[in-house]
Parts: sequence; structure tokens; C-alpha cells
Amino acid sequence: MHRLMMWLSCLVLSSFFSVPLEAKTDSVIANWSKVASLPLSTQKGEPTGISAAYTGVIGSYLVIAGGANFPNGHPYFDGASKYYHDTIYVYDTSDNQFKLVATSKLPMAMGYGATVTKNNHLLLVGGKNNQQTYDTVIELTLDENHIPQTQIVARLPFVWSDGAADTHDDFLYLFAGNVDGKISNQVCKFSFVSARCDSDIPALPAIARTQFPAISINDEFMLFGGFNPQATSHNFALTDGYAFDYSTASWRALPNTQLNNKDVTLVGGSALRLAKNKILFLGGVNKQIFDNAVLKLTTLQGQALAQFKQQYFSMPVAAFKFNRKQIVFDLKRGTWSALKQLVPFAGGAGPLQTAQYQDTLYWVSGEVKAVQRSPYIYSAKVSHLTEK
Repeated sequence: MHRLMMWLSCLVLSSFFSVPLEAKTDSVIANWSKVASLPLSTQKGEPTGISAAYTGVIGSYLVIAGGANFPNGHPYFDGASKYYHDTIYVYDTSDNQFKLVATSKLPMAMGYGATVTKNNHLLLVGGKNNQQTYDTVIELTLDENHIPQTQIVARLPFVWSDGAADTHDDFLYLFAGNVDGKISNQVCKFSFVSARCDSDIPALPAIARTQFPAISINDEFMLFGGFNPQATSHNFALTDGYAFDYSTASWRALPNTQLNNKDVTLVGGSALRLAKNKILFLGGVNKQIFDNAVLKLTTLQGQALAQFKQQYFSMPVAAFKFNRKQIVFDLKRGTWSALKQLVPFAGGAGPLQTAQYQDTLYWVSGEVKAVQRSPYIYSAKVSHLTEK
């Protein structure tokens, strides 16, 4: 099972009713541009990037920590293992600049956790590497010289990764993900005082999942899609969505994501707040290609499996068809739409990490096909929407 999950992680890697995506709406995002390359390379000296990093902003400083990639070769062609990083990068984004100003180290090499932004610090929740999954909540701050400082401020009652997290009323909420090695649909309302979870919080009213985009908006926490390798009907890349209301501790269903009456998955993608009642989704795998790959990797055997791996991992970036659309969910209308422009570079997954500072969006590295990471950081400006 461990080896199977390793192969699956190389593929990308949050009432049921459907609302098709509407005709494309007017653009609200200025052109994306490349602002930096991560200072990472493979053993062959080729530029590379990371996915599943802890990413957030502290003031005007973009912080990128940890994450994973394959700098020592391909897991299928070379038998190489995934490599986890412990480096923290700090970029100054003020005054229209984008400059690496500091680096430091995490307490351990890790990725696939969650990042919660809290005023002048970040919380890095859970995570894993090749050796173990973690129960840690790490506080990351910047000192007067913008050097990252970290300390473990809490221990969860379980090890956790590949889900989403948020804070509300001094509690830390953890949504779904992998809990003690098992894929989950549970919600933990974690108290920093008792170091326990509130047992009265209802689970996500749907199948367990990992690697889903999620966002806290308007006193609700919303999650969309996700991945479950044990899903029925070979529907591994999920398209449903749910909103958790903090005031009532209850869930409601959101419209499934569809485009021209076809399911669109957001697995491995990221969510950002576009306006008061609009969410922007970036990246994500192609549902048809992803579902087919998971099915074959979990059912084929012997020579047939070897042949499929050879074919699949040899596919060029474009053949994976990672999402390049800029997809918008309108909370008031409950409708989906897409901006006119595609992002002018390969889509991202793995999962993709993004961040936002005022009206600027950041797209941080990410996977562009199974195993391969982009070394680039992109940014774009958002023009303000008039809410209707």
C-alpha cells in the first residue's frame, strides 16, 4: 500500500446538485508575469521547483517553506525517492520589487501540511516526509531582519497531512486529510489549551478526501473536490463542494464544479479570495486523465502495469492537461464561471501553492506533470470587482 500511494502521489500531487460553468466572464486579473525562480536544481544541474510547500504572507513578505520534489532522478525511470526540503525562503514584495531577502530552516524537512496566516505569523500545521507524518503546529515569525524564526507551539492528538486548516475564535480547525495514516472526512476543532479536539463537531458529510483547495470566507470554511483512491465508480478526482458554518457548526452542500455539463476537478489546485463573494481557483489536474491513471495504477499488474507506467510518465507536460483556466465561484449566485484568459504557462498541481498580498496574487512553483516541478514564481494584479 505504501508503494501504491507513492505512485499515486506522483500523479499530481478539497445537497449534491450541479450548476454548469457559465459563459466566460470579464477578466479581473492583469497579465501574469514571472517574478523569480526558486534557487533549486536537480543533481544534473537543471532548474527545478517544489510542490506541497507551506506558503503564506507576513505583511509584504512572501514565505515559502519546505515542500517536496525529485532532484535525484525519476521514481520510475531511476528508482529515486521523493526529496523533502527544510529550507524557508523569504521574499520582499514591497515597492513593486520581488527580492529574496532571507533564508532559514524548518525544525524538520517536511511538506503536505497546511498553512494558516495569522496577522504577523504563520501556523504550519502537520505535514510529512519519507520517514513519518507529524503532529506538530509550528509558529513561524520574522524577526526585525526578516529572518524566519520557528517554534513548535502545539501537538495534535494525531499525526496529520494533506488536508486543510483554519483558525476561528482561538481554535484551530483541521478538515479531512490523512489522519494517523488513514484518509479521513473528520473535522477537528483543536484547543490550544487542552490539546484536544471537540467531539461535537460534525464530519464532512461526504466521502473522505485529501489535496482539495479550501478557503475561509464570510465566516464559513469552504472546500472543493479532492482525491480519494478508494472512491467508488472510479471517480477518484472529486467534484463536489461543501461549506462549514462556524456560527452553527453545520455543513451545507455547494454546487458541483462543471464545465459544459462535464465535471471539472480542482484536485491539487488552490483557492484565493477574488472579491467579497467570489473565489478564484488556480491549477488542478485533468479529471479524465487523472482518474484513468489512478485506475490503471491500482488495477494493472505485471507487464501491463510496467507498460502503462512507461507511457504515462513519458508523456510531455502538455499531455497532462493540468488546468490553466482561472475559475471563479460566485457565492451569492452559486454559479461557476471562467475568466477569458488562461494563465500563460503550464497549469500546476502537486498540490499547487498560492498566496495573496493586497491586490497581488502569487503562484508558487508546483507540479506541471507527474514528478516534474516548475522552478518559477509568478504574480498577477487583481482589479477590484463591483459586487452585484
